[in-house]
Amino acid sequence: MQHCFESHMVITRKPHRCWGCGRRFWKGAHLEVVEGVNDGQFWRCYYCSICRETMSHWHWNDLECIDYGDVKWNDERAWEEAEQVVKERRLKGSG
Repeated sequence: MQHCFESHMVITRKPHRCWGCGRRFWKGAHLEVVEGVNDGQFWRCYYCSICRETMSHWHWNDLECIDYGDVKWNDERAWEEAEQVVKERRLKGSG
């Protein structure tokens, strides 16, 4: 059984891929890291701001059920809308 036990924002010290969309992020990126345990094995994945914005509109927030790339590829239109929201926030300096 899989359990998520921690989620927090980090500034990466090495390159990572976003679990939600598969994009590559370099050292110094601001990502959300989610950690947990599955059948006794520790796991960790990272989410970018666009995937976090997309998931914030979902009616459930079960990070344990998301497969690699699901956030973007299951609803690409919602992901692209979230991308615009994140870009607008950055331009305004609030994201």
